[in-house]
Amino acid sequence: MSPTRPSVLLTLPDTPFPSDRGMRMRGAALLRGLAAIADVDLVVVLPEEAIPVPDLPSGLGAARATIVRLPRSFGAGAAARMVSCGLPWRLAVRETSLARRALAAWTQSAYDAVWFGSVDHAVLLGRYLSAPRSLVDMADVESAKSATFLSKSADPGLGAAIERTKVRLERPLWARIERRAAHRHDILTVCSRREAEHLAGSSAVVVPNTYPDPGVAGTDLSAREPVLLLAGSWSYQPNVDAARTAARDVLPIVRAFHPDARLRLVGDGREHLRGLEELAGVDVVGRVPSMVPELARASVVLVSVNYGGGTRLKVLEAMAHGVPVVSTPLGVEGIEVRDGEDVLLAAGPASLAAACNRLLADRALGTRIARSARMRYERQYQPEASDSAVALALSRALDPRDDSSSAPR
Repeated sequence: MSPTRPSVLLTLPDTPFPSDRGMRMRGAALLRGLAAIADVDLVVVLPEEAIPVPDLPSGLGAARATIVRLPRSFGAGAAARMVSCGLPWRLAVRETSLARRALAAWTQSAYDAVWFGSVDHAVLLGRYLSAPRSLVDMADVESAKSATFLSKSADPGLGAAIERTKVRLERPLWARIERRAAHRHDILTVCSRREAEHLAGSSAVVVPNTYPDPGVAGTDLSAREPVLLLAGSWSYQPNVDAARTAARDVLPIVRAFHPDARLRLVGDGREHLRGLEELAGVDVVGRVPSMVPELARASVVLVSVNYGGGTRLKVLEAMAHGVPVVSTPLGVEGIEVRDGEDVLLAAGPASLAAACNRLLADRALGTRIARSARMRYERQYQPEASDSAVALALSRALDPRDDSSSAPR
């Protein structure tokens, strides 16, 4: 470790490369920002049941990097942890003994700070990974995400009722964990001012989600087929809910006016979308090597999310590539865009469909909105914005007297 640069241990909940999904993009941004100002060791923490991953490549920006697993244990121990420690089920079932042994050699290093890449890591690994200063990335504020889920109309069926009961019971547990994180750690980082306001009273620094510049100079949508694009990781339930809304409720209304319109559902975990491929006009594409061809053929990026947290990198991706976005208000929360100028906002399937039809019928409007969004992206959401915020967060953690206002807090 360099004597002139701070040393930081960073944990991430997914591999930072390839940066083909939101969690990986955020992890890559944290690592990139830290590597510019500190000596970084990286620990990627994956569940035992995760698909095999390749060895971490060289050139990540980390001096050392390793992957550890957190297997699940559904026995009496998990139930005991849930009751005695007040842990949500997602945390209670994780067994940390393997990670503790795997990281034994790492804990001998003297770090200036440890930056936990999720509140889960802070709870599960905080006893084993310590430093004089600590930060926690709260990209998803779980209590806020739970509130949006409970505010939406209940789905029919026993399974949905059980899920709502689980979320309702666990919401105060997540809120308690967030309060403890604010008390025990020097800095919490969030992805938008909305999350910072939800964690009022904490030392929260906004590290905005950003997107690498694809170099799009201009957009002409006039020759494109009527294709609606919805991208996401389908192992994430809010994305599955959005896909079902788009396929079952939005697309049929769109096709009433544009019979050849199609909805393309792109992302890994297509097995979670079973049945949607049977609907007229729906293409369940699954994972693709690159989103560039999908964005190049899309007339509209549809963000039909009804609940969830964080900011949607799929919105920033569309803005960067010059594709107009139709979204629910929740879908763009945390992103500073103007309805009717940078995006079209709509609440409910009928309104979302009407906005899509408006863009499909008026390609000049779509082009104007896409160009306005691209300019906003260039001003606010390129990687440099997150790099400066990462630097600010670390400086405040290492020197609490730092009250610099060079990034939003």
